[in-house]
Amino acid sequence: MAISSNDKYIHTFDKYLNLLFNGQEVSDEMKSEIDKIVILNWKMIFNDFEENDVNYRLAFYIQKYMGYRLDFLSIWDFEWAIHSYNQSEYEDKAIIYLTRNMPVDNDFNYSDIIFDKETKIIYLDQNILSNLYDQKYSISLEDFLMLCSDKVLFYSPNHLEEVNRFPSQEKKDAYINFISKITKNIVMLPTVEGYCLKEEKPINSLGRVNKSIEVSIALQKQYALQRENRKFLFPEYDTQEHKANINAKSFKLNLFNELDDITFERLSQSARGVLANKTPKLPKFSKKDFKNIKSIKDRGEFIHKVKTLMIMMDLYGYKIDKKVKDGALYDPEHLCYALNSNYFITDDNRLNIRAKQIINFLKVDTKVFTYNEFISYLKQEV
Repeated sequence: MAISSNDKYIHTFDKYLNLLFNGQEVSDEMKSEIDKIVILNWKMIFNDFEENDVNYRLAFYIQKYMGYRLDFLSIWDFEWAIHSYNQSEYEDKAIIYLTRNMPVDNDFNYSDIIFDKETKIIYLDQNILSNLYDQKYSISLEDFLMLCSDKVLFYSPNHLEEVNRFPSQEKKDAYINFISKITKNIVMLPTVEGYCLKEEKPINSLGRVNKSIEVSIALQKQYALQRENRKFLFPEYDTQEHKANINAKSFKLNLFNELDDITFERLSQSARGVLANKTPKLPKFSKKDFKNIKSIKDRGEFIHKVKTLMIMMDLYGYKIDKKVKDGALYDPEHLCYALNSNYFITDDNRLNIRAKQIINFLKVDTKVFTYNEFISYLKQEV
């Protein structure tokens, strides 16, 4: 497919914006090239163009660039405008993809299962699952499964995202079979009744995951950008001094309760996403709003609040990665499944502490362990 002139213009603009926003020198040649693009396409700011994503973006770039060059916008305002536009675009794409690819009855092939109310269930973080698959632990997989024999291990649709990272179909099949073996095809699915355990082969669940892959990619990109809102909305929390101070308090699992009410509401309002920033009249989430949530009764509320609390920690500079890994973008999703289990096992120190902060604040009855801690716990039970 031939690349349009407007695609090329956006590519040039992106290079310019990357240099400008990172404080790097922009050559006179590039400035001149940007000016030519603006002169050729300035009418686009009056919506004089064919409607598509490329043209909307170029028109927005031109409008904000002209505001910046005419000193109506500071460089901070310019960068925030572009950053917000990117978030909105990914959010809109996710909604479009979701509407276009909604699962239908034929996409599901699960069976209902019933467990004793006393049965304990275990959720393994992706790093644990991958390490078990790669046989990186000292005890064998068989011994691990034996220790867990009186409990239920389950997989989630998010675990299957990992499948698409394997380079060959042979390796994908091997990983699918591995998940099937250790979980006995038990999956936790989000349903209208809440999060429920069902029996379904991972290969069937993978079909739905692949069907909604565009939604997942758009949401993860939007979440990655949302994590960066701290430097725009809360610059006081983006300093090394603040981050060092707040992260030194990791041993205290009372982060959210220690925030004063105004700070909590500011963070929660901003964490709710682009829509909340565009619509200030939306109700704010106070500490009281978060208490005593019932995930089974209102799954939507549960997911929203868990994700909001995760982003609040990003905005507050608490336990953040210097460089965000792809897998970290799925942490809120994994955590929603984990907090509906009895045990959450992760070797990600950052996620371990964040999960404990949320559990303590929401009073959720989930225990968090590292792999070695969990093995010791299981051996004590024997």
